[in-house]
Amino acid sequence: MLLLIETFDGFFQAMGWSSIVRGNALIQSEKKRERSTTILGTSYQAGNSIAWLVSALVVGTWGWQAGFWVAAVFLIGRGFAFWLTKPKVEIPKAHKVKVQIRKTLTTPMVLTGLSLCFLNMVRYGVISWIPLYFFEQGRLTVDQMGKVGLKVFLIPIAGILGTLAYNLFKKVSKDVLSIFASIAIGLSFIWLSTTTGFWAVVAILVGSFFLYGPHVFLVTTIPARFAKDKVVAASAGFVDGMAYVGTVLVGIIVPFILTQTGNSWQAVFVFWAILSFVITGLVAANYFVYVKGKV
Repeated sequence: MLLLIETFDGFFQAMGWSSIVRGNALIQSEKKRERSTTILGTSYQAGNSIAWLVSALVVGTWGWQAGFWVAAVFLIGRGFAFWLTKPKVEIPKAHKVKVQIRKTLTTPMVLTGLSLCFLNMVRYGVISWIPLYFFEQGRLTVDQMGKVGLKVFLIPIAGILGTLAYNLFKKVSKDVLSIFASIAIGLSFIWLSTTTGFWAVVAILVGSFFLYGPHVFLVTTIPARFAKDKVVAASAGFVDGMAYVGTVLVGIIVPFILTQTGNSWQAVFVFWAILSFVITGLVAANYFVYVKGKV
C-alpha cells in the first residue's frame, strides 16, 4: 500500500515543480528571475516545516495512522483551491523531444543534476533520519512525537531564514554564494559529529540555514537560466529527478552506515560532510569552467 501511494505521489508531484519553475521564468524579467526563483524556493521549506509540526502533534495525540489524514486533507483542499485559481500562462511552443534532450543534457546541467543528487542525500538525510537520531538520543516513545516535531519543525524554518539571507547578497553571484554555503554545510556536520544535546540541535540548525539556499539555486535558479532555450521545464525536471535519485540512495546508505558502524551517528554526519564538500567541487567546476569561463 505504501509503495502504491509513494508511486502515485511521485508521479503527480513530478508534474508540479518543473511547471512552476517554467511559469515563474515566463512571467519574470531576466533581471528579476534569479531573485524571484530564490524566494519561490522558500515555499516547499515552509510547507515542510508546517507538515512536521502538524503531523507530529497529530501522531502524538491520535497515533501514527492519523498522520496519513494530514496529507489527505491538505491535498484535497489544495486540489479545490487550484481548480478555483487556475493561473493563465501562455506556454511557448515546445521543442521536439530529441531537441529538448540535447539542449537539456549539457555538461553544466549534468553537473547541476549531480550536485542536487548529492545535496538531496544531505537534505532528505536530515529530514528522514534526524528524527530517529532525536528519538534515540532522548530515548523517546511515539506518544512523545511532539517533542521531536518541534525540533524538526525548526529545520526548514532555519532554511527559510538562510534562503532569504542568501537572497540579500545581490552583487554576489549565486554560484559563489552556493560554493561558500556548501562549505559551511560540511563544517556544520563535522561540528555535529563532535557534540550532542543542545549544541547538536544548534549544529543541525546552522547546517539547515546554509543548506536550502544552494538547493533552491540548483533546482530553481539554474533551470530558469534556460528560458531563452525553451527548456526550463525540461531542465528543472531533469535536475529534480536527479535529486530524488539521491533521496532513494540516502534511504539505503544511512541504515547501511549505521549497521556497519554499530549505530554510529557520527559516521553518518561525517558522510554528509563529505558529500557537502563534493557538492562544493561540482558547483565550483560548473561556475569557473562553464559560467565564468563561458565554455
